[in-house]
Amino acid sequence: MVREFIPFLIVCLFSCSSEKFSEQEINISFEGPEELDLGDTGLSSDLMKAYKMTGIPLKNGVLVFNNYYDRIDTLFFQEDLSYAKMGKSIQKEGPYGVDNFFWFDSSADGFVFYSQNDVYIQNPSELKRVNLLNDPLFGNENTHQIIQDFSFNNYANHFSDLDNSSYFLAKNFINEEVSFFKLDHSDFSLEKVNVPFKQQLLEDHTVSYSAGGAKVYRPNTPNILMDFPNRIIVSYPFTNLIQVGNILTNDFSEYEYETFHYPNQKKLPLKVSGLGSREEANDIGSLWSNDVLYGPLYALGKRNYVRIVRGPKQAVEESIFYLEVYDTSFEKLKEIPLNEFTDDLDKFHLVVGDEIIIRAKNQPAEDLFKFYRLKLINQ
Repeated sequence: MVREFIPFLIVCLFSCSSEKFSEQEINISFEGPEELDLGDTGLSSDLMKAYKMTGIPLKNGVLVFNNYYDRIDTLFFQEDLSYAKMGKSIQKEGPYGVDNFFWFDSSADGFVFYSQNDVYIQNPSELKRVNLLNDPLFGNENTHQIIQDFSFNNYANHFSDLDNSSYFLAKNFINEEVSFFKLDHSDFSLEKVNVPFKQQLLEDHTVSYSAGGAKVYRPNTPNILMDFPNRIIVSYPFTNLIQVGNILTNDFSEYEYETFHYPNQKKLPLKVSGLGSREEANDIGSLWSNDVLYGPLYALGKRNYVRIVRGPKQAVEESIFYLEVYDTSFEKLKEIPLNEFTDDLDKFHLVVGDEIIIRAKNQPAEDLFKFYRLKLINQ
């Protein structure tokens, strides 16, 4: 295992200017590779990017839905030992059945599952299915579907206050508008939360072609993080723009910083019609897909926010990854090229406690999960 401890000099930038703030030195611990033995759980390192995961409520691991056994297992990433543990089976049929869910969260009482139009709330005595289409805010003339961005991985950002309520994104499939909803667990009432999503940017960056009798459609979804009650942090996979606001007062601030190693936004997808084949349309769509890609924002420890960015690449080129570091006021501190540590990096990553677990691009075996650890060490 390689352990690197590298100091970086941090220079703060504000609003696309070169104005400097106080300089700060941060140490970065990069360790690995390590291997987690998946054992007889039935989980596969090759399929890790496809599993539904959540970090709630663990500090040193993640919950994983094992779709081979319909079971929620746990991956532990402890400092001295990483291992997999088989967990609770999930029924698909009957009064406690949960079917075709997109992702899940965990609360003190049980799990919360999200499907296209339903939320399943589990507690020790029952499983409550809430059909959102029965609410006029979500159904009827306002037909919505729950959505989630998985352009980097299936590790969904968690939302606060899961013991009392659930928050989720949804899209109106009549006017394409993205909205944020709150579901109260006490009376199952639904509330539309006012969040100023960049609807036009979402529409502009939607890849849509008709070719050879088929339609290629790749919509975009914001990333959401709620790390304090009532505070919401919005980011997007195609731009470095960050929105931070209070969902009670509707006060929002926007942060958009200069970038040095990659574009601050994807180029807009080409608007082409009359393509002869789906393959030709996919090739054109790949020009957008292979451009810069911004991962979700995560809180890392108590003093920083981070996200991983994949730089633009040609189809046959290796991906170059960077770590963006922000302080708690969302002043950008640094862009760190991760490939300086190793080229054996995949875009799939997890935030576990105060560490980032990054999947190795080259996996040794299906039952061994190879990974690297990255940690910020503040002085």
